[in-house]
Amino acid sequence: PAGATPTPLASSEVARINRTNPEILGLVHMADATGAATTVAEREAKPSFALSVESNIYSGGGFRDAMIGLKMNLPWFNHSAYQASVSQATEEHRAAVMEIEAARRSVKTRVIAAANEAANAAIQADAYSGEILISATRANETTESAWMSSGATLLDVLESRRSLSEIRLEQRRFVAAHLAALETLSSLVPPTATLSSRHH
Repeated sequence: PAGATPTPLASSEVARINRTNPEILGLVHMADATGAATTVAEREAKPSFALSVESNIYSGGGFRDAMIGLKMNLPWFNHSAYQASVSQATEEHRAAVMEIEAARRSVKTRVIAAANEAANAAIQADAYSGEILISATRANETTESAWMSSGATLLDVLESRRSLSEIRLEQRRFVAAHLAALETLSSLVPPTATLSSRHH
C-alpha cells in the first residue's frame, strides 16, 4: 500500500490477551484440567457412602423381595496415599497457574513491543509519504527545470532523482515494517473472526 494502515492501541491489544492469545487459552485449559484433578483427588480422600435398592417382581407383577445395600469408602486406612494424590494434584494446579501468569507477562511484553513498533513505523511511513516526499518531489522538479534552462548540470538532476528514489524506498520500507509488526500483533492477539473460524 502507499501508506500505513491504522494501528491499534497497545492498551486495547493487551486487554484482549486473555480472550484471544492461543498460548494463554491453551494454558488456561490445562490449568482447568489440573484443577478438576485436584477436586477429584480431594473428593476421593473423603469418606463416601452409597445406598442402593434392588427389588425383584414376579412375572405377574407381584412383589417378590427387595435388597438394600450400603457401600462405604473409608479412606482413613490409606490416608497417606490419598493425601499424596491431593498434594500432587494441588502442586500441578499451582504450577499451571504460575505458568499462565508467566506467559501473560511474556505475551504482554511482546504485544506492547509489536504495537509500538507498528505505531512508530506508521509515523515514519506517513512522514516520508507526506512533507518529506513533497519537498523532495518539488526539489527534483526545480532541478530538472533548471537543467532544461542550463541552470543546473545533468549530475545535479541525477542526484536529485536519486534522493527522491531513496525517500520513496524508505517510505515503502517503513510501510513494510508496519505491516510486519501488525502481522506479529495479529499472531499474538488474533481477531475474533479468526478465532471463530478456527473453532468451526
